[in-house]
Amino acid sequence: MPTIQFSGLLQPVSTLEGNAKLVGSIWPASYYMHSSLGTYTKGLRPGLMLGDILFLAGCIPVFLAISFVGLKKQEK
Repeated sequence: MPTIQFSGLLQPVSTLEGNAKLVGSIWPASYYMHSSLGTYTKGLRPGLMLGDILFLAGCIPVFLAISFVGLKKQEK
């Protein structure tokens, strides 16, 4: 549910107010929505979406670190 609310799917992130705007500006799905919209409907080059791509690439190690810390190793 938060992904739908904060990604820009229902309303643009720029129209959100208060804490919702903060969450929407750091939510990875909003960057994915922006880049996929630019790619499929506007035909933008990857260079024009470099900020979105770099942010999404930066999210990968952050989420991996959170998952390694938050999940216990299974015993064999």
